[in-house]
Amino acid sequence: MSRSTITSLILAIALTFVVGTEAFAQDSSAQEPAAAPLIEFRIASTSPGPGRHRMKITKPESKTVYVPDSSFITDTDIAHVQSYPAPDGLELVVQMTPEGSERFWKVLSSHIHAVLAIMVDSRLAGAPIILSPVSGNRLPIAVFLPRPAARDLAAKVAARWPEQ
Repeated sequence: MSRSTITSLILAIALTFVVGTEAFAQDSSAQEPAAAPLIEFRIASTSPGPGRHRMKITKPESKTVYVPDSSFITDTDIAHVQSYPAPDGLELVVQMTPEGSERFWKVLSSHIHAVLAIMVDSRLAGAPIILSPVSGNRLPIAVFLPRPAARDLAAKVAARWPEQ
């Protein structure tokens, strides 16, 4: 092999390594999981169905609902959340973005008598029946938790939505 052939071969190998490493780095960063939403709203049902998971809530009353994976409101639709200690856990006051408020009203308007699954930290925190659309951009949510779990959730809320 001539010297120029060897040099060309070494350059080709080096270039392949650099391009391959850069592509791997891009693929690795693309695979990093996004932070799980802390607060989500989903339309659920009182009966099983495809794509729904059985979940049970015990407070304020015991109820079983079937909740889909998809949410119509998540953290990105929420401008701010304030948490307050409550005797049985925590009260959250959720302030939605203007777009989130509009979507919340539209979805609730088209799902009267359905179940609104309120998910907090991947747990079912509430499952009220939708009787009418809710307007405004502030929504109080009671989360029933033991004190240590309530403190942990308050810390997560403060980290996700720092004081303004």
